[in-house]
Amino acid sequence: MLPVGLCFSLNYFASELLCSLGFTVFLVYGQTDLQKENVHSIVIVQGLIRPGDTFLVDVGLGYATLRAICLDFDKESPLYHDSFQPYKYVRIEDTDAGGSCYRKFARLHNRIRNNDPRFFPVVIDGWAHVYHFNLEPQSVKRLRELFATGVS
Repeated sequence: MLPVGLCFSLNYFASELLCSLGFTVFLVYGQTDLQKENVHSIVIVQGLIRPGDTFLVDVGLGYATLRAICLDFDKESPLYHDSFQPYKYVRIEDTDAGGSCYRKFARLHNRIRNNDPRFFPVVIDGWAHVYHFNLEPQSVKRLRELFATGVS
């Protein structure tokens, strides 16, 4: 069995729980500048409130995310204050090598609490970049491989 991180274990369990309760879920991976392995897993839930909506559920991040985050915003989410660290999500339109445009999202923290660049080396408009991800579903096998190699 390949090694995995705490976020993978917690988010995998959450995805299985949500799936057993009848929700449509899948796992994605994020890239972070905070860890050497550079990989983070995230749960995506579709149709949580209305058909076609998309929510992020992240129970495996060291910073509290105490709610499902709706990703159906145009440019950025509302500002959340679930714990000591104010945060938000922003949409980034990106293009792959083939020229296809896809949705990418980033979690940003307000840097008021910690201005140490060792913890938040990437800053976007004064907000510290925690991780970014797209909505491409990943198999458990693929996530295990990413965690084992640290490739993102």
